[in-house]
Amino acid sequence: MSSAMRVSIDSVQTITDVSKQPVLDLPLEMVLKVYDRRFAHLLREQHALDPATYESEKAYRRYLEADNVPDWESTLQILKEDQRSFKDCPKDLVEHYIMFLLELSPEDEFTVYNRLADLQGRDIPIFFGKTELIEGLPIDERYPPVRGILLEFIPGIPLDSIDPAKVDVDAVFRNAIRIIDTYSDLGVLNEDVHLGNFILKPNGSVVMIDFAQSRLREDDETDEKWRYNKHMADEEGAVGHAAKRYYNWDYKRRLKYSKFNWKPSGDSSH
Repeated sequence: MSSAMRVSIDSVQTITDVSKQPVLDLPLEMVLKVYDRRFAHLLREQHALDPATYESEKAYRRYLEADNVPDWESTLQILKEDQRSFKDCPKDLVEHYIMFLLELSPEDEFTVYNRLADLQGRDIPIFFGKTELIEGLPIDERYPPVRGILLEFIPGIPLDSIDPAKVDVDAVFRNAIRIIDTYSDLGVLNEDVHLGNFILKPNGSVVMIDFAQSRLREDDETDEKWRYNKHMADEEGAVGHAAKRYYNWDYKRRLKYSKFNWKPSGDSSH
């Protein structure tokens, strides 16, 4: 959903005035994830949008300059009533839709990283803060600034690219599923789990690096509804089945959130 790049810092200006909030002791190398619809290649492909061009950007700016540009709720309503596939919808409307999606994503990911603070630096990257690109093409509030987040750089190899002859496949994927279990117990659901979202570090540990399409359990989400949503997301299966297919891992599905394991919300044994 977002574009990520490895960045370096030439210098960090510190604050010596004790009355002001101190600056974090940032590392010189980090990962900057930028939520920019123009470069969200997979998201554009999923919504039948061609790669952004100068001409498409000019067209979208003309769309934003109109007097009747829909807000987020209106955009959702239009798409719902239209009932056409994204491929058949007006391109400017779809462009507008993914702009809203990406505007919300950094805050969602920040919320998840905040919930998973105890996992940072071990099972997930350290979250250093939110960013906002100063230069852009703002047109009132209808063209929001490009936002992003700064994360710890994790060296290593994605789990979809490992050499099974050189690693302990069983230990690697048990560790990946352990991470899923850990964040699930903390009330997080990730709707975009795949092997490429895990990094095998040189020391053999595994780190999960992407929570862009994640959310926290809602306050009014019942046990049954939460289990249903986790079951449908099948985060464990996304790792286990892929590992079995590509690396011949002996994966035995646990069905942790299967309906057969559900208990009524009033059951005190839950």
